[in-house]
Amino acid sequence: MTEEAPPSNPNPSASGSLSKMRRKAVIWISIALVILFWDEVFEITVHVLHIIIEYLELAIEELIIMIFHVEEHESQMFTAWIGLGSFIAIGVIGYLRLVRFIHREFRSWGYFWIWIKVHFQENWIPVSLILLLYFASLFLI
Repeated sequence: MTEEAPPSNPNPSASGSLSKMRRKAVIWISIALVILFWDEVFEITVHVLHIIIEYLELAIEELIIMIFHVEEHESQMFTAWIGLGSFIAIGVIGYLRLVRFIHREFRSWGYFWIWIKVHFQENWIPVSLILLLYFASLFLI
């Protein structure tokens, strides 16, 4: 008895292109779902970030208690100051990177606003994005 080999695919590139098409379809469907359900996606993302931050706080508190042999309330106070300092540092670093990016790309705020107006007229960027950029620029000046 001889065993027969399974039938081979006559066009091996067809399965690869089908796989690429499926990947593209999944990506586009995912983007559409995120756009349609942006409020739920935002809420879930915020909850996940909140859980991650809570676990980090708990780990830092326990580490402080174990290393410095302090009470729970004292470790919570230290953790709060560490958290505040890290959020301020992240905010300052993000602000400086954004300002450097805008100055590098546009050389001045006037060019930045001209760029936004041109893209709004050409590409129909939603007005809410323009307003968001405007309010964000108020904090940059």
